[in-house]
Amino acid sequence: MREGIDEKGTVSISDLLHRAGAEAFGPAILVLALLSMVPYASMFTGAGLMVLGWGMFVGGAGVWLPKWLLRQRMQGRHVLASLGKLERCLLWLSPRPGTNRPVSPRLIGALVAWTAFLLALPLPIPFNNILPAVGLMLLGMAVVERRPVLVGLGALFSVGGLLYFLLAGQVAWSALVRFL
Repeated sequence: MREGIDEKGTVSISDLLHRAGAEAFGPAILVLALLSMVPYASMFTGAGLMVLGWGMFVGGAGVWLPKWLLRQRMQGRHVLASLGKLERCLLWLSPRPGTNRPVSPRLIGALVAWTAFLLALPLPIPFNNILPAVGLMLLGMAVVERRPVLVGLGALFSVGGLLYFLLAGQVAWSALVRFL
């Protein structure tokens, strides 16, 4: 995916998905999860990720995203830096012999859709997009690299995000009850 990305230019999401080829679900999840780290973007990228997750769950043949989302552009230097970081993570998480078994796309699709739902919730909680976005990045890498350990880590971050939301809700409710 690195070839042809100009460090000083920009690259669209459509271009990145085109570079990924026929199996673009993983790169699409990765790109949208990276964009989810931008404050207030997670409601929009979460909606796109829910569509992707549903597409994987029902066995869709390819990635469908709205045209307005495909036209979004990112700085080439940021994309190249992110790809470098992902490559280092993948080296660290390299599978042991015999552990590189295929994972059900339906399972990953369900996890992506659920985690994207959490990501898209417009909750006034600080850093509410971090844990779900990291979980989605791990799930995207699991699709790209076909590494089951990344599915497990992505699921843990998804559960961590849910627990964070529940804890924040409980704290807010307790404060409201004490106030009243």
